[in-house]
Amino acid sequence: MINAFWGDNFPTFENEDEASQFFQLMMSLWNRMARHQGGVVVKLVKPKKLREWEDVTAALHMRAEEIRDGFLVGFFGSGEDQNLPNSLEEALDGLKDIADRSDEMAERVQGPQRDQDDMSIADYREIIELSTKDVETMLTAIMAVTKELRRIGLGAMGRVEDPSPLH
Repeated sequence: MINAFWGDNFPTFENEDEASQFFQLMMSLWNRMARHQGGVVVKLVKPKKLREWEDVTAALHMRAEEIRDGFLVGFFGSGEDQNLPNSLEEALDGLKDIADRSDEMAERVQGPQRDQDDMSIADYREIIELSTKDVETMLTAIMAVTKELRRIGLGAMGRVEDPSPLH
């Protein structure tokens, strides 16, 4: 299963201690995600204090990676068409859009546009905090819907009536 995350580019380790640390981290993340299966509210990693522009850039990239690599890759790991209800697909697309926008903002912060945007570190801190709450709400809802779909059977996904957006 772990190899599926990297395909042919499985990480290499300098020594046994490095490998052990890696697998402890993977198991910690795995256990954290497993808790969400029980209906626990999703909480994202809190970025370190945003004091410098580099901190803002790192926080924006971290959030994008957390969404894209930490959730979406795991959700669509098989790469197969999962025949999901429209509202669930729209929520997942919304998450991808948030990840893309986070990366775009990080690029602006790093580039000459930062001075043109007339935004402070405090402004970005507020954007990141609000975005984090929105993403946590979306992930919690997606996990709840996915759990229910799994309960009724994955084959039933295509037959689920889906007249309204996911809330």
